[in-house]
Amino acid sequence: MRQYREDVFTTDADGYRNRREIAKPFQGILLLGDSFTAGAAVRDDQTLNEQLGNISGCPVYNGGSSPNSLELLNHLQMTRGLVVWEQSERTPIPLLPLMNEPRPHLGFRLLSRILGTERVELLQRLRDYSPLQIVFGRAVRLFQNDKILPNPFRGVAEARLSNGREVLFGKTEIENYELDRPTDPAYFVALKTQLEKEGIGLLVLLVPDKYVVYHDLIVPPSPLPERRPFLDIVEERLVAAHVPVVNLTPHFREEAKALLPRDEYIYWMDDTHWNAKGIHEAAQVIAETKAISQLPCRKY
Repeated sequence: MRQYREDVFTTDADGYRNRREIAKPFQGILLLGDSFTAGAAVRDDQTLNEQLGNISGCPVYNGGSSPNSLELLNHLQMTRGLVVWEQSERTPIPLLPLMNEPRPHLGFRLLSRILGTERVELLQRLRDYSPLQIVFGRAVRLFQNDKILPNPFRGVAEARLSNGREVLFGKTEIENYELDRPTDPAYFVALKTQLEKEGIGLLVLLVPDKYVVYHDLIVPPSPLPERRPFLDIVEERLVAAHVPVVNLTPHFREEAKALLPRDEYIYWMDDTHWNAKGIHEAAQVIAETKAISQLPCRKY
């Protein structure tokens, strides 16, 4: 069921998925999140930052998969604008404490004096994302084909949609559907407070799992009982805490149902991520929020 697609992935000088370098201090929309923000199996022009920028008229920086959001915020010298925090259903809600950057440990400070901070930071990046480790990892996966070595990535489940199309879901998506998880909004409350001190707004974007979106369109019906979507509960708690939020779950469910007779989809059939159409729908919803309309760069 593997579907091959063109995937053009361009990064800026800092390694983030942006086709153009941005001026500092940055004033616009900063996207933070996981692989949904970075973009999976889509071309550069189809990413969330590109589509949101085209719709809103605002400069948008893709900081997807950033391990330290506040560090990136400081690196961009962001003085005003909006942080859109993409929170996918598969990723646990962050917990406190979060905010203040930890003081560099003694070893880092000593090495920085000897080698210079830039060289030490480079060594840290090589430790975290070792090219040699990546090469060896790819080599090992060539043998993990259930013939020479067991395939540890066989974490998928097949299903059929009501229009007859076969689709794959990640088994973890199905497990998450039944799982009660923490929904404490304290992290986002604290993040909003800290950003507001810098004159920056916050918008939390909740992205549902593909299984949640297509659950009611599976035939025969899923044996798992219908339950209130997890992100609906998260949204409710964020609203109660006065944190601006966009929950894509209801919109995506309606859109998936409407597109099904036309054999069109908002997630890849063989992948857990949204496709270019799903990204466009998300960008459109974000662009219509109050948080975007208040930005000075807004087109209309």
